[in-house]
Amino acid sequence: MAMMVSMAISSLALTAEEKLENILAVEEFMKDYSISVGSQDEPMMDAFKLMLENDAFYNQFMHLMLSQYDRYSLYVPAGNYEEAYPTNDNYVGIGVTMEQYGTSVRITAVTKGSPAEEAGFKAGDLIVYVDRKDYSNTTIAKLANVIRGEEGKKVTVTVKRTENGKDLYITRTLTRKFIKVSNFASEVLEDGIFYMDLTRFADTQAYLDFVFALQDMVEANTRALILDLRGNPGGEVNMALNLINRLIPDEDVTYFMTRTKINGQYDMNFYKSDGMGVRLNKIIILQDSSSASASEIVIASLTGLGYAESVGDTTYGKARGQYHVSLPDGSVAVINGIELIAPGHDDYDVVGLAPDHEVYNVMEPDEFGIDVFVDKQMEKALEVAREYAAQPQQYTVDRFGNFTNIDPVTTEAPAAN
Repeated sequence: MAMMVSMAISSLALTAEEKLENILAVEEFMKDYSISVGSQDEPMMDAFKLMLENDAFYNQFMHLMLSQYDRYSLYVPAGNYEEAYPTNDNYVGIGVTMEQYGTSVRITAVTKGSPAEEAGFKAGDLIVYVDRKDYSNTTIAKLANVIRGEEGKKVTVTVKRTENGKDLYITRTLTRKFIKVSNFASEVLEDGIFYMDLTRFADTQAYLDFVFALQDMVEANTRALILDLRGNPGGEVNMALNLINRLIPDEDVTYFMTRTKINGQYDMNFYKSDGMGVRLNKIIILQDSSSASASEIVIASLTGLGYAESVGDTTYGKARGQYHVSLPDGSVAVINGIELIAPGHDDYDVVGLAPDHEVYNVMEPDEFGIDVFVDKQMEKALEVAREYAAQPQQYTVDRFGNFTNIDPVTTEAPAAN
């Protein structure tokens, strides 16, 4: 026996709100008339729990719930966090850094202690064969896929080296190993100019390396620092803020602000400098469209306060910070919760930070007519740095490597008569 009961339906193509109204109406009817449903039952919630038993539905629902309000909040399923938010660029391979050289791939650097160094490979070598397959005409992406692989597995690589006008072909069988790549590197470029390259604000070791490099910078009597943040996607906000504090020579300077919400109430946080930094003539920051988040904190703060000038192209534009909430199953809820506010800058979220000196890198032919990468941004940074390095040093260094900043001279306007 069946009984037909009519319920009002607005249209065949229902909106989300109309669908919810239907669900609630059916749920109420079930509770009132279904002999299988008790008055205390919750059919909609019970059905939702049944759907959550499906992992795909659960993952999709979590992502929808988190991402509906802003572009930064999201859900990372268990086992995917390290891939989505890597803390370093470590990999298994032979230990070479490569660049596109026309239609070929050329080694630009060999990692110390790597299989490639042990094999005698050098910067400038062209990779032509891998496991006897011709890769003389390929891309870096394709070549990286075949050179990298499982740790302990062997790979045979042939390189072409030109010496005294003759081409030498060197073939070596290498055993792939775990290659640890540091997120920080530094060196003295020339008199008065120091260089730091920070690829990610992620690990404690990178920050410690930065702190030690500051001492090297002082002992080298640096007047201009080039800080390379190109390709740096960001990372730990606190690491970026501490880095800024170590670079500012003046005390009690508000160098950044954040707006957060705690227990439903909004709050402003002000970060003031301790005056720990050496008084450089200028910091030159290299930036590009991949410089984001924590990188932009450093760029916006130091340029906004006048301690730095930037070279490159407009940054990514991420002036928001997120909480990463680890859940018991290993998944992570990324929740947008921090508004980043830099002195001297409008809200740069989405629009990015324009450089003081806009420069783009190019591909130009070398002496053999082969198109090679030319770092025009670095060339400009060096040009600017040399101007500041030629100016008088604003600190002194004793024989123990301790520095004392020279207070900047301020000229007061003469009193009017």
